[in-house]
This record gives sequence, C-alpha cells and structure tokens, in this order.
Amino acid sequence: MRKKPKNFRKKLCFVLIPVFLVPIISILGYRLWIHHSVKKEENSYGKPPENIYQKFAQQKADGKAPAVLLIHGFGGSPFDFKPLTDELKKQGIAFHAILLPGHGTSPRFLKNTSQTQITDYSRNVLDNLKEKYGKVCVVGFSMGGTVALNLATQRDVDKLILFGPYIDITRKWYYFGRPEKWAKWLHPIVPYVTKIKIANINDPQGLKKYDSYKHLPVKTVLELEKMSQNVKINRNKIKCDILWFHSRGDIASDFKSAKNFFESLPTPSKKFVEYTRSNHLILYDYDSKDAIEKTVSFLKQKGNQNADQN
Repeated sequence: MRKKPKNFRKKLCFVLIPVFLVPIISILGYRLWIHHSVKKEENSYGKPPENIYQKFAQQKADGKAPAVLLIHGFGGSPFDFKPLTDELKKQGIAFHAILLPGHGTSPRFLKNTSQTQITDYSRNVLDNLKEKYGKVCVVGFSMGGTVALNLATQRDVDKLILFGPYIDITRKWYYFGRPEKWAKWLHPIVPYVTKIKIANINDPQGLKKYDSYKHLPVKTVLELEKMSQNVKINRNKIKCDILWFHSRGDIASDFKSAKNFFESLPTPSKKFVEYTRSNHLILYDYDSKDAIEKTVSFLKQKGNQNADQN
C-alpha cells in the first residue's frame, strides 16, 4: 500500500489546525468580551453588584381592595409597570409591584435563578396580599404573565391581567428552530446575549423612558420554557376572569401561540385585546393609554361578568 508523503501530512495539518483553532479562539474571545460587557453594566449602576439598583426596586402602596400584584418580565423590574402603577396610585388602588429573584442587581445573579424560586417568591407575596386584602388581582408582563398564569392554577386569584405573556418565543427564519432548544446547547458557550435595544417598543418616546438589564442570560431561557410547559399542562385549573393584551407585531412573545392558548382556557369570562401599532412592552408603547384605561376599568368591575372576545 502506497504511503502518503510527509509533505502532504504537513499541508493537511496546516489546513486543519486553523479550522479547529479559529472557532475556539472566537468563542474564548466572545466570552471574555461578554463578561467584560456585563461587568461594565454593573458598574454603570453605581453600586455593588449584589445591591438592588433603586430604579428597579419594588413598588407598593396601600389602598382599596382588591389589591393588585404586578409581576414583571424577564430581565425587567417593577419599572415595567410604572405607567400603570402611577395610575393605580391616582385611583387609590392597593398594589405591590414585586422585584423577582435574580433581578434588580446584575444579570450574573439571574443566570442561576430557577423558575421555582421565581414562582415560590411570587406565590408568597400573593398569599400575604390575600391575608391582608382578601381579594387579589394579578397582573403579569411577558415572563411575569406566565408566572401569573401558573399562580392562577395554584391559588384563588380574583382576576388576571396579562400583557404579552410568554407562551412561546416568536419564530424567525434565522432562528433555525426553536430558540428554547438552542439555549440548552448554547448556554455553556454563550452565557449572555446583549440586547440590540433596551426593549421591544415601537414608540421612540416610550423607548427613551424605559430601562432594564442590557444583557440576558441564555441559561434562564430554559427556566422560561419550564414555566410555559407547566401552565400548558395545568391550564384547565384556571377559572378566574381574564383580560389579555397582546400585540400582533410582538417580536418576543408569539401572538399566534398566545391567541390559541387564550382560546383554550376554560374560564367563561375572558377578553383578548389585540393591538397593531405596539410591540412587546405595551405599557410604554403607542397603545399604553388605552391599555391602562381598560385595565383600571376591569379592576373596578365586579367579577364573573362574561366578556366578549376581541
């Protein structure tokens, strides 16, 4: 059998070594850059990373019952609800906008936060509000909407108000499959992703007002998927009145999956409000005023009133 010349083997090595080295160097370079970028974000808050940034701190006020529990989105804070909580204060309605575990400090702490920690914390606050006020309405945005739906499968909730709750991630052709699946394999290599812009808000004025984490841990997407699966399995336990807001152009939380899930819920009193001008964060977008007016009206009306679906 004819042996391959030594110079051929050398040429092959020269070709293969870069093929393996370039991806490895690129990954290591990205990891160094992203950790530096996360550290830079921490420093921008002007505090030790483990301390809560006051802009993201919980907000609450005493007032009329039923009380309102507000649960923010992934990487967000009670600041997600500021346009709504400002109105609740004016109306004298009791509320507690909570800061979920892993939030308000640094994306590093969110990376290792589980969906169990998030749900347990939210449920404890709900129980405390119920003890004090009797009836509690739960408002959730994005991931917080999924948490709110899960709470409604476990506790007696007076009403649910949901803003773009996460059921599935909006599909894009360049995702090459479900992002939730990619996250399982990518998170050890790509620990964080940097937001292209601070939030999915179409209104430039609303975008200027908003703030949240600028980096999101990829690993936590797996926890979001667990939350969604839990609520899909237990959806028949949800019996309370529901007001659901969703934008057709929501590029984060899939509109079609949300609408199909809403229609499958057994509760007889539910309303689906869809917008065409806004994006994911409705409360800072073009339809904010309308959504806030509908929310306050829904909170004030008596329960178990059949609502027409829009």
